[in-house]
Amino acid sequence: MNYFVWDVEKYSVGHADLDQQPQQLLEIVNRLIEHVVLGKSDDFALTEILLELNSYAARHFETEERVLMAIDYPLIHEQKEAHGNYIAKLSQCMMQLEQGGVDFMRLLEFVRKWWEHHILTDDMAFKPLLEKGV
Repeated sequence: MNYFVWDVEKYSVGHADLDQQPQQLLEIVNRLIEHVVLGKSDDFALTEILLELNSYAARHFETEERVLMAIDYPLIHEQKEAHGNYIAKLSQCMMQLEQGGVDFMRLLEFVRKWWEHHILTDDMAFKPLLEKGV
């Protein structure tokens, strides 16, 4: 079941890689939501999903930052900082999971809100430059 659905009109920045990768990330987020909300897995399975989410997010951030450097995006440092903060928070949650102290509903809310804000605010800020072909 998809809880977080890619909407090309809403989320697309007009760049093939930068549009495709978040779609994959949302699939991982949907799996995480399903496992937590439906209680489908144990801590090991949730850790595996979080590791996959962290790894794929890092790959996406690298791609995005490379594209932003190529177009000389003026807010690239802010974008990199946001990416670093996300990776740090997710890593902290994985450590808490290993210690048995993760509030999964808060984690899901963080992940959902972060990605929605990041795509709709941070990523949409550079969309006009991509459309101009800068």
